Amino acid sequence: MKILVFGIPGSGKTTLAKPFAELIDAVYVNDEDIRSKYDEWNTKSEILLPLYQSKRLCYIADGIVMSGRIAVIDSVCPLHLTREYINPDYSVWMDTLEEKKYSGANVLFHKPELNIIDYHVAQWFDDTHAQLADVVSNYMRKKENNKEKL
Repeated sequence: MKILVFGIPGSGKTTLAKPFAELIDAVYVNDEDIRSKYDEWNTKSEILLPLYQSKRLCYIADGIVMSGRIAVIDSVCPLHLTREYINPDYSVWMDTLEEKKYSGANVLFHKPELNIIDYHVAQWFDDTHAQLADVVSNYMRKKENNKEKL
């Protein structure tokens, strides 16, 4: 299972995704950690760089899933296309900032339609990651029930 936690910089992605991954014994994949291994900021356009990065994240997450683990991906994932490319089984949009911190990221960031995401965090509270664990558990139970019906 691939779980994508996405949103603009400063929205709380890492604050949620890292303890959440620990809570469900998943592998935590941080966008910034992966991106820091590549020195290509000046060689790719603002549109191409997120696409290359989402390809890397998808490759890493797919490998984690193939090994039988859950991957929790922490990424800005600014474009509809980048989120589609990662193709998460479960997506969480961190939409916690009224005033956006990084104007460059905001211009590039495409807000998702609420009907295509699984969980929308519109306000931060201290136990968001624990509440999200219940939501994902319910999702996984439903998925297993649907398999049994087939």
